[in-house]
Amino acid sequence: MKKASRTRLAVYSALLLFSTSASVIACKPSTPVYHADFDFFAVLSNGRTFAYLDETNLSVNIHEINSGDVERTYTFSAPTNDYLTVNRTTGAITLKGVPTPESRKVAILVHEEESDENRTCFVEVRSRTDKATGGFNFASNPFARTEALGKLEDYAMNNFLTGISLFENGGYVRYSPRVELKTKTYIPGYGFGLLSEGKINDADGWLNSDITVRRNYYHAASSSDPLNINAWDASGSQISDLNGYISSSYWGTKINPDKTSEYMWYPVLADEDCLDPIAVSFTGVDGEGNRQYSETTAAESKPGSYKIWRVYVRANDPKVRFHTADGAGDEFKNKYDNKMVRLEDYEFVFKMLLTGSTKLKRGAELATDTSYGFKGAISYYNSTKNYSSPIDSDDYDEIEAAWASFKKAGGFQTSADIEGSSYTGKPYLQFELI
Repeated sequence: MKKASRTRLAVYSALLLFSTSASVIACKPSTPVYHADFDFFAVLSNGRTFAYLDETNLSVNIHEINSGDVERTYTFSAPTNDYLTVNRTTGAITLKGVPTPESRKVAILVHEEESDENRTCFVEVRSRTDKATGGFNFASNPFARTEALGKLEDYAMNNFLTGISLFENGGYVRYSPRVELKTKTYIPGYGFGLLSEGKINDADGWLNSDITVRRNYYHAASSSDPLNINAWDASGSQISDLNGYISSSYWGTKINPDKTSEYMWYPVLADEDCLDPIAVSFTGVDGEGNRQYSETTAAESKPGSYKIWRVYVRANDPKVRFHTADGAGDEFKNKYDNKMVRLEDYEFVFKMLLTGSTKLKRGAELATDTSYGFKGAISYYNSTKNYSSPIDSDDYDEIEAAWASFKKAGGFQTSADIEGSSYTGKPYLQFELI
């Protein structure tokens, strides 16, 4: 693995810029009226989305919702094909031939006359294949393993067996017609480009004409109230997801304009020339005990995993500033709002997380991570967990000394630590992983 995980680094950089409060406004009509509308869906009688050629007594089953006292009449039809026929009135299916070992999918149209509604039942016609006569070691071939996982997931998705998926969106989401997605094809690892590249296409189509503000905001609802959006102290995914609305990370993602079925990374808080984390090699210790490093170019990189990574960041950049919410209070507004982000601010995030007395959940996770955590982080965390919280001013010097020792060991450093205060190049952060 030649590149560090931008996703993992983004988790912590996303905690850097945040508003101190947020609110959700819900609107509803003064007199709610609810309608229990009739609906139905059509499924195969075998409980699957496919059928083998030797199956018998196969049909399309109808399941009704809020049918009331109305007598419903259904008709069934399928386009001319070589694989199946369907009885127009009963929905009974007769399977025919299919080329071995291929499969074919046929759409059966179901029409309900009273409501004039149509539904489609897809049937994949398959031949049973011969039993396996050998084996294959997928552990030694990651490409074959990925292909096999894709096929297994496709089966699980088609048969409603999967929860969180790798290649497909594992759930169903209904978007307002006013929401225009960047793509209607789910891109693994990226999604539909909703928040990053989507837009509201009809400001005048808002559900309540009396509301004149935030018409072009994306609104999302949740069944639970997180109370606050402190991603440093979150244990689930809800707050972390909400934090993404009000924070920035080292890199962002967008659809690749040259290949719209893929996405690409681009710098946000990372310097514009820092397209990836940079692998760094430890070269030794100087006469004063300071650790020395050299950056590894793409041409010099060797197969395997690097443990030391460097990220050049945007510090003292007029375009990168803090923004606090209107309800944060004058103290926070006066101290932070519209202030340029400095190199020390990037460091402060990790210092707060890893100081044990803050008792932040994400900090404990980072400190105790034995797979991708920072070198020496657990020692610093344990040495500072018994101080008071909030930290007493009398303890600052001891905590600062412990933090300086942690940095000197190399687990986390900045350009100011490595290059000295006279360094005039681009500022950077450096991480040494376990």
